[in-house]
Amino acid sequence: MAGIEKTITIKGVAPWFVTRDPGTGRYVGSCQVLNLSTEADSWAELTHMTADATDLLLGALAKSGELEEFLRERGFSIETTFKQVSDPKFDIPSPISYGPALSLA
Repeated sequence: MAGIEKTITIKGVAPWFVTRDPGTGRYVGSCQVLNLSTEADSWAELTHMTADATDLLLGALAKSGELEEFLRERGFSIETTFKQVSDPKFDIPSPISYGPALSLA
């Protein structure tokens, strides 16, 4: 039996912080709470990449049955009840902030 397509609403905020690599000019974004990072050539591409990375992670966790625990450990909760969701979509506030490059030294 095929699953039901549904949007899973998540309560909480997963902020992305973006900077521009001075050596390559590429935009680099990271979301510490979800332990994700991505990079792109343009701002528009980066905004798509942050959404794609979030959806891929949360989708994989939903399929493996680990989503609720993963979110709970990070202070999130699910506002939508779901079972056997195929190709889930996620609604999670993910503001993107731009700032200067951080030194990792």
